[in-house]
Amino acid sequence: MTEHAHTIDLLILTVSGELDVATAPLLQGNLRQPLPACTLIDLTRVTFLGVAGLRVLETAAFSARSEGRRIGLITASSSLLRILRLFALDVQAPVYPRLSDAMREECPRDV
Repeated sequence: MTEHAHTIDLLILTVSGELDVATAPLLQGNLRQPLPACTLIDLTRVTFLGVAGLRVLETAAFSARSEGRRIGLITASSSLLRILRLFALDVQAPVYPRLSDAMREECPRDV
């Protein structure tokens, strides 16, 4: 369900498949660890985003802002973008079409 790449300043979580009530706790568990200055959540392989997944993403965005960390979401899927916009998650965390875009904007080299 999730893969991750981690350095001292950057965590990239790649989520695949359905992000719903059954799988959202896995992502939530990854986001409960001590997090670096920048966290990117790659949703490009997500086939379904349910309310439970939205709540995990919303909590992650809120936590990042309150702790002074950066967070970004990655997806080019029109259906996922529509859901993120409907629930204003794109306002809480920036959304990028590609991982490279998110890394350039959210995690500059000086992090």
